[in-house]
Amino acid sequence: MEDNSEYNCTVINAEKYTFWYKGDMFHRLSGPACEFANGAKLYFQNGMLHRLDGPAVIYANANRYWFIDNRKYSEADFLKEIANKGK
Repeated sequence: MEDNSEYNCTVINAEKYTFWYKGDMFHRLSGPACEFANGAKLYFQNGMLHRLDGPAVIYANANRYWFIDNRKYSEADFLKEIANKGK
């Protein structure tokens, strides 16, 4: 376990996964907070699934899911929500 002071996070590296934590919550601002050896990636901020520039959940089988503040969206609704936030 190492302290990543740039994000005030703890990074846990293991053979099959890497997790970034802030306190006891998954958290990372610059990329996925959970990365798995099979290619799956989960984006969290402050313990919530969250990503504004793409899917927050990307599975190795290519399934993708979009979340903003832990709320799940279809891809079409996600794009509408992001467009509305830019207004």
